[in-house]
Amino acid sequence: MKTAAAVFVGVVALGCNGPTGTTGNGTTGNPSNDPPVKLSARELNDAYKIGKSYDGKRVEVTGFVRAVEADRSNGKATLEGGDEFTARIDVHFNGPISGISRGDTITVTGTMKGKIKSDFGEVPTITEATLGTVQKKKKKGDKK
Repeated sequence: MKTAAAVFVGVVALGCNGPTGTTGNGTTGNPSNDPPVKLSARELNDAYKIGKSYDGKRVEVTGFVRAVEADRSNGKATLEGGDEFTARIDVHFNGPISGISRGDTITVTGTMKGKIKSDFGEVPTITEATLGTVQKKKKKGDKK
């Protein structure tokens, strides 16, 4: 299992024309302090397909869990927003993960690393992720 390395991005904004402590677009210039961009796994994947990049930005992404990998120090999940060949997002968590399974719908917040090579080609990858909401997959026989 590969271990995820922490990535820290610092931005210095000179000549800010926004309110004190912000850049002209209303953000702080520090991705860890800015509100995350909210996207579905499909929207994020589609953005990268057409060349739009969220690299270095904080994102909040919701999608179906395709796969879960975990070890003692960190965890990884693969999200999809449709079929497995059209919308794959790899998510690397800060620490161990539990309580999620294939088929669950989850929301994660983390920093976009960009496209990273995987067994399935280059895949948009989120690092330093934290788990938000988890909607468990309904099992056969469960009532609505």
